[in-house]
Amino acid sequence: VEKVEIVKSCASALYGSSASGGVINIITKNQTKAFSLNADARWGQHNSQRYSVDLGFKHGICANTLSVQRTAIDNYAVHSKPEGAKTSTFSEVFGDKTWNFADRLTISPNDKLKLSARLGYFFRTLSRVEDTPERYRDYTAGARLEYTTDANRFELSYGFDQYDKSDYQKIKDLDIRRYSNVQNTVKALFTHTFQSGNQLI
Repeated sequence: VEKVEIVKSCASALYGSSASGGVINIITKNQTKAFSLNADARWGQHNSQRYSVDLGFKHGICANTLSVQRTAIDNYAVHSKPEGAKTSTFSEVFGDKTWNFADRLTISPNDKLKLSARLGYFFRTLSRVEDTPERYRDYTAGARLEYTTDANRFELSYGFDQYDKSDYQKIKDLDIRRYSNVQNTVKALFTHTFQSGNQLI
């Protein structure tokens, strides 16, 4: 992460209707080394596991970063017996398994111009019912053009997001979609910074 921007008030004009209460914008670093590789693994209670690999390269005006992550945790029961109670209270926490892929390509011909593109895929399976686990998928893609001068900045971007929920019937080998939401977003943003420090957006 390069920096985190926090906007504590409504920012819908810049970030869309979901930003009516504020924004936490996490800006990741651009690849600066010719080659980089980071890998880690973690194991924990309830058979929880996490594996991740980040692979990056930079050559000339092009830089690319690929991230892959796998997580898993089993279902487990939480039980408690308050003092003086004759019975215990039981509740089950449902585990899940996920895959997360993300790739970002950046092309910077010069200090003023930057082109970037991204692709992402997220898959999650949740077994509330053993024979019919729930499946969640998210497909994302986008492209952005940024042009910056001393006092002006212009940005043009497009984003695609498709989120699906389905039930997988193991016996029949059927994946039945229950919900789908598709969003296409186009944004143009111009910013001028005056000598006084004020900005016009």
